[in-house]
Amino acid sequence: MDILFLADEGFESKDLDRKIEDFLRQAKAKRAKDLVHGDWLTKKRDALMIVASLIATMAFQAGVNPPGGVWQEDSEIHKAGEAVMASNHAKTYPYFLRSNTIGFVASLSTILLLISGLPFKRKGFMWILVMIMWLAITSMAFSYAFANIVITPKKDRDSLSKTIEIAVIVWCGVMALNLLVHMVRYITGFLKERRRRTQAIDRISSSRRLQRTMSTDRPNGANGSHHEANV
Repeated sequence: MDILFLADEGFESKDLDRKIEDFLRQAKAKRAKDLVHGDWLTKKRDALMIVASLIATMAFQAGVNPPGGVWQEDSEIHKAGEAVMASNHAKTYPYFLRSNTIGFVASLSTILLLISGLPFKRKGFMWILVMIMWLAITSMAFSYAFANIVITPKKDRDSLSKTIEIAVIVWCGVMALNLLVHMVRYITGFLKERRRRTQAIDRISSSRRLQRTMSTDRPNGANGSHHEANV
């Protein structure tokens, strides 16, 4: 009823749109699609928590126990506890360490954001967490590739390199396709929401014009009846 009262006040279309939006926001009104996607957001949140925990566990284990293990005793070129991979594969180890650290930090960041109590009830915020998890999964895939390069004998590394190249191309294609699909869905949903909003404003404006017309015709009809009665 308050919204109809705003429509009768004679505001311009933009002012009416803003006042209705402010009124609904103060009343903490929820859209129908927010109610429909409530279960979806809860399931997505739980799935992200599980995946992030698994990736954090794997990254931590790979960090403290890298491929090839650690040296058990001191020598002139290394100390006990240092990674064997850092000495025998000095060029590959930094890449492994970086990718593994990125996956570990990304998964921990997701866990921290999910348990921090922030209002991740909007799909936009949830998609940000999904993008962080994409980064974590991609980093772990690169860590796996670098680890296999280290533990594979030299005679088999050529075939392994070709396999990794094909896997990287396929992975990048899947990620690009996934990102494109989500971008199209987001843009389509935004345009539909904007169209529905415009149609709602048009219906309110039409109702307001109709009410004005009816209120204008009522005094004329009353005067005509009074004149006939006098005659």
